[in-house]
Amino acid sequence: MSKNITSQTREEGYQTILPFLNGLLERVYEAVLSRAEGMTAEEVEAVLGIGLNNARSRCTEHFKAGRFVVLGKRPNKAGTRQIAVYSVPKGIS
Repeated sequence: MSKNITSQTREEGYQTILPFLNGLLERVYEAVLSRAEGMTAEEVEAVLGIGLNNARSRCTEHFKAGRFVVLGKRPNKAGTRQIAVYSVPKGIS
């Protein structure tokens, strides 16, 4: 098996989910926008009923694009570490 096959498979999978991804990105944005105190990826997961990896990835995408800022940190559900609290910057909606 070559590395090329793996890359092709990943690209095919990505292209397959791409139409659904934009809708999910919008749902994550709307969920965080609706809470003035911000939300963690775990809270996004719970509110939208999506997987945690999916919630984390979408929050990171918004953050990197400048649509989210990090307000601070809160303990995760397990209480084992502090995780980012995302919010929509003031003046953007």
